[in-house]
Amino acid sequence: MDCPLPRFLLPGLLSLTLGAGSLAQSPPEPAAEVLDLSQFKPSESVLLEEAMGFVRAGNPGRAITLFLDLLRYHPEGVHAEEVLYRVARCYRDLGRFPEAREALSLWQKKYPQGLWSPAVQLLSGEMLAAEGKWKEALPLFQKSASSENKEIALRSDYLTVLAAENLRELGRAAPALTRLLAAGKDSPHYHYASLKQGTLLAEQGKGREALVFFKQVLGSGATEAAKAEAAVRAGQICHEAGEFRDAIAYYEVVRKTAAPDFWKKLAHFGLIQSHFSLPDYAATLKVFNEVRPEFPEQVRSQVFFLSAEAARLGGQRDEALSLYEFILKEFPKTSLAEPSLWGRILLLQSEAGKTRKGRESLLAETARYLGLFPKGAWVYQVQLIRADLTYEAQDYKAAAPMLAALIRNESGFADLAKPVQAALLFRSAHAALLLKDYAAAGRGFDRF
Repeated sequence: MDCPLPRFLLPGLLSLTLGAGSLAQSPPEPAAEVLDLSQFKPSESVLLEEAMGFVRAGNPGRAITLFLDLLRYHPEGVHAEEVLYRVARCYRDLGRFPEAREALSLWQKKYPQGLWSPAVQLLSGEMLAAEGKWKEALPLFQKSASSENKEIALRSDYLTVLAAENLRELGRAAPALTRLLAAGKDSPHYHYASLKQGTLLAEQGKGREALVFFKQVLGSGATEAAKAEAAVRAGQICHEAGEFRDAIAYYEVVRKTAAPDFWKKLAHFGLIQSHFSLPDYAATLKVFNEVRPEFPEQVRSQVFFLSAEAARLGGQRDEALSLYEFILKEFPKTSLAEPSLWGRILLLQSEAGKTRKGRESLLAETARYLGLFPKGAWVYQVQLIRADLTYEAQDYKAAAPMLAALIRNESGFADLAKPVQAALLFRSAHAALLLKDYAAAGRGFDRF
């Protein structure tokens, strides 16, 4: 009778049997399948939406990565043209202009007449404008303004005006201004367009028409800067028309607003001009002393000169002398240096006969004038004052040639009033007589 083996021994015997060279073997492993990755590439629309999400979130760097993935997976996709534009725009937003221009160059090669042409032109112009290249940017803005996309067209018109303004050729933006105004008061650029339309009309000499637009800006919800510019420009129109009180009213508007310093300084200058033109010399000096030195750098010499003249004409001698001297020291190369020195001479002349010190001061200023401005506008008058001072000091030897030279200057002598001519002839002859030059004295007395 057979005795069956215990079950726990069977596995061991089987392993021994197999290990001993049995023909039984393990079944072969199945071969791995080759996956077709193309069927797993991400959807073009999904990638675009994810990338645009990063754009809206203000993360252009992350958006670029997804846009480039989209172009790699779908180089001829329906959104390829748009994506190439958006890659350029993201690079622009990161300040990486070379990469942006490289993307735009690729766009130009692939889609020279593409649907995104206006957007590309606008982006190219914006980068040029950011670099201050307004001349190159302007034609691009003018082209992109023809876009059927209202947002692109509106921004293009705005930048067209901005470029033309920076080029000081606002007339080139006239069509863009018309379109911006036609967009209505709800347009974000309406107040700006009104301001620049007024500026253009003022440049064309149409002051009354320009004032209408400036008043619109002043009565609107425009920015403080826009209102300040409108008020200054309106004041300038009124000043040029001789309506000085209206000009002052506009300039005062600027002083009462939170206007940028640039426009406040211009308003201060306008107030000085208009008060002086009234003429209200006290008000001129009041404004000057209130806001000094808050004036535009380009007109500071003119402000100081008008204030000096106001002080002289208003009887404030010491202040006038001080302001004239300030001009001579701070602005010696300007056209106002010579009239400032002449103003000092006029002030000193009025008191020269009172004291010896006064005569000496005047004599020193005449010498200073002739040294600085030997061909100046008031040379003859200064020479006449100097000759008179020298004669009255009884320095006849020095006075005689001065007086003779003045008489020989036929054009200058002819411009003198008859009593002054007579006095000059008499003094010249008298000096010659005292110097015993009897021939010259005789000729002088005969002519006298």
